[in-house]
Amino acid sequence: MGLTVTILGSNSAMPAMGRFPSSQLLEIADYTFMIDCGEGAQIQLSRYGIRRNKISSIFISHLHGDHIFGLPGLISSYRHFNRKDPLTVYGPPGLEEILGVILRHTGNPMDFSLNVVTLNPDIKDVIVENQRIRVRHFPIYHRIPTMGFVFELKEGPLHLIGEKLEEYEVPNNRRERIRAGEDFITSEGQKVANRVFTSPGNDALQ
Repeated sequence: MGLTVTILGSNSAMPAMGRFPSSQLLEIADYTFMIDCGEGAQIQLSRYGIRRNKISSIFISHLHGDHIFGLPGLISSYRHFNRKDPLTVYGPPGLEEILGVILRHTGNPMDFSLNVVTLNPDIKDVIVENQRIRVRHFPIYHRIPTMGFVFELKEGPLHLIGEKLEEYEVPNNRRERIRAGEDFITSEGQKVANRVFTSPGNDALQ
């Protein structure tokens, strides 16, 4: 799996027959992220056969109801799905307070760790970065503080094309340098571009 987006909801402001408020599911490398969680997100997860427990992080763009009213229900429902893995929710100031009040007064204990990370919606910044992915947020003009999110799949090491290495008689001690991006100079002084010997390495991350 490289990158797959499932639109759970795209309607604005209010649910409509056959359509739901904003929510998207992004599968990238081995991660499953949700972006916004409007009403009906759980119905759509069931409709598309997506396990709720696969979601490792949720990214909330802003606090208008059509983007967050499904979130308390989703978090509460994890009790019925025996979730044990931690869940991280990223969002603007005020999100932690909203969730805290709802979860505290509805009396639903959680058997997993819920981590709410407050982001500054007025700046660009990196939220998550590791060897496989990078997630950034940036400000968007709206009536209330709002963010957009950029999800990047990092390229893995280049793949070497064995038959081309043999064709140009590339010595073993040069092959890792070619994998790192170097061109190759033959014994006759001919420069052979790196792309002749390699193919993109994104599928090394899948």
